[in-house]
Amino acid sequence: MRRFGTMGLGLLGAVLLTTTGVAQDASGMLSSGMLGWQEDGVSDIISGTDITGYVDTAFTYNFNNSTGAAENPGRAFDTDQNEFALHGFALDFNRGTNADSMVGYHVTAIFGDDAGVVNSRSAGVFAGQDYSLTNANVSVLLPGGAGPLAGTTMTIGRFESGLGGESIHSNANDNFSRSFLFGLAVPLTHTGVVFERSLMKEGDSDTLTGRIGWVNGWDNVDDNNDSGTALFGADWKASDSVDVDADIVWGAEGAGDTAHQTTLVDVVATLSAPEDLAQSMEILRKMKLQLNAVWGGADADAGDHSQWYGFSTVLRYDFDMPVLGGDGNDIGRFFLAVRGEWMEDPDGARTGAALAANDHAQLYGLTGTLGFKPAKALLIRLEIRYDHASLEGSGGVKAYDDGAREHQTTVGLNVVANL
Repeated sequence: MRRFGTMGLGLLGAVLLTTTGVAQDASGMLSSGMLGWQEDGVSDIISGTDITGYVDTAFTYNFNNSTGAAENPGRAFDTDQNEFALHGFALDFNRGTNADSMVGYHVTAIFGDDAGVVNSRSAGVFAGQDYSLTNANVSVLLPGGAGPLAGTTMTIGRFESGLGGESIHSNANDNFSRSFLFGLAVPLTHTGVVFERSLMKEGDSDTLTGRIGWVNGWDNVDDNNDSGTALFGADWKASDSVDVDADIVWGAEGAGDTAHQTTLVDVVATLSAPEDLAQSMEILRKMKLQLNAVWGGADADAGDHSQWYGFSTVLRYDFDMPVLGGDGNDIGRFFLAVRGEWMEDPDGARTGAALAANDHAQLYGLTGTLGFKPAKALLIRLEIRYDHASLEGSGGVKAYDDGAREHQTTVGLNVVANL
């Protein structure tokens, strides 16, 4: 099975990386200037680096007022109730590649509770720590002298997973809390190598981008079974109003288990109104819709097969309120984001540890987030969220309120200062 997977990766890579239509750099192999080094040996990579960051704090209240170890069961990052939390202090150093400087890098350092959540999934150097490097990688844009690989960007190291419709960093999301799909159904990071290149362009813009990779698995810095995992993906920008991102992850994920494969398929579509329609209907100009569908399956001994699947949708509406100081033209000072989601885990493969041990869980969630940006660098969000979970095979223990209820309701206040 592993040899077949590696062969399949190679075949797809050959198709992907030999696709025509990508301009090759006639200058040939890498020069010192392309590498970001001046002739006197002084690096100018740092001077071209984008440096950003944030401080992310919040207070979450759960009306169940649970006293058990799991205060907000099933949540990914907002796991503690009735207390303030430093979710993260993060610094991001990012230099992309281009024709003039063909070597880049990306390092994201995060300190705080969210780093601990990321590390809790990982076998490796960050396990048990409250700091993490969610990105720590080097990228190389291969030049014309690389033959069929010319125009391909190779990234090697640790990088945040492209799966799911949300981000590890809350200020990159519309909602403060993360969906069940992001918290339970998909990986957060990978460590390995990925190749990405443009397959189709319209003018200077990429309309179709493909990628393949080979990594240590889900979230692991150190591989837990010495059997790699394959990544396949494509991003299709059909128009200015339609963007579709599809990814497949395939490989052995069990600790010390190389015989049984896990497959994950993730599709994210982001939709907005076409420009001509938005101009005729003002309300559509202020709206954005995101759809995310996930299916996963894992093999086990004796022919057993577990699977999980789900769907989420987020509708965001931007607006302004002149009574609070706006002039009525800035549609980005306030926003309302409503998320509805459903996830089913018929075998308890993904929810058995997060909720009461079960062999079949059905999860539903409805989240409303009111966001306010009083200044460019400041984001304030007030959120209310309702979760419902039906469990089977848990011995009658329910998912929430220390095993007494099938639902929980939380409110949260989140403040993010972008650096």
